[in-house]
Amino acid sequence: MTTDVVRGHVRGPAGEVSYLEWTGDEGLAPVLCLHPVNTAAGIWSDSVGSLSRRVIAVDYRGHGRSAEGEQRYPSDFAADARAVADHLGLDRVHLLGGSIGGAVSVEFTAAAPERVASIGLFGATLHLGVGAADLAEMTAALRELGVREWFDRHGGEILGPQAAPGSAERLTQFAAEARSVETVVANIETTFGRADARPVAEGLRAAGVLPPVTVVVGAADPTCPPAMARDMAEALGTTAAAVRVLDGVGHLPMLEVPHRVAAIVESTLVDLP
Repeated sequence: MTTDVVRGHVRGPAGEVSYLEWTGDEGLAPVLCLHPVNTAAGIWSDSVGSLSRRVIAVDYRGHGRSAEGEQRYPSDFAADARAVADHLGLDRVHLLGGSIGGAVSVEFTAAAPERVASIGLFGATLHLGVGAADLAEMTAALRELGVREWFDRHGGEILGPQAAPGSAERLTQFAAEARSVETVVANIETTFGRADARPVAEGLRAAGVLPPVTVVVGAADPTCPPAMARDMAEALGTTAAAVRVLDGVGHLPMLEVPHRVAAIVESTLVDLP
């Protein structure tokens, strides 16, 4: 069981990259966790702490305890994750991605397809495409209220009715951890508005190098709803019918129902090396 967790740091392409590591079976390919935007590596803690494999969760640049960096596209976050994988000598990993972690997973795979054994996506997307007017309204409110108050008011709106007690408060803490409002705004403007990994996914599919993909989505996810998850599944070479929908769950299954996520991950990886 992966019960012992330590925090490490490595020099990445945009400065220091922080990560969490849980011990596990060294004979199996480890799990590398890619978090939703404006959260941090720790959002995976309750989902991966009981897995039998070694697990690593990365703080992207501009998140958690990693350096700010400048460019904040999924390809940049994937470069941070590769820096951690290189530092730890991880030749082959299973990727877990949440929200924009879907796009980060695809960018990681495109850069090093031979290193990815499988991809598991939870409330994830390749492209959000939030309109300019909606982005402007959101970022103006963030600047007016500040990170903590904005998330206190609105963070719970993306969670489902079955979310574990305290989930909204933990989300606020992840978003506000040592992050200025301008950092959070920059993260949102890039990932919510401009980022688009769909062409990258199309290239991987055309090249026939996509690994096995598992797609899970909350039935009550307002950000990446089931219809978006089904489109993503088809873009990644699986079928819409194979998408697992979790009743009563919102946008962050790894935070809301971590034990259900752990069970899905464990059962998916049981026959994979």
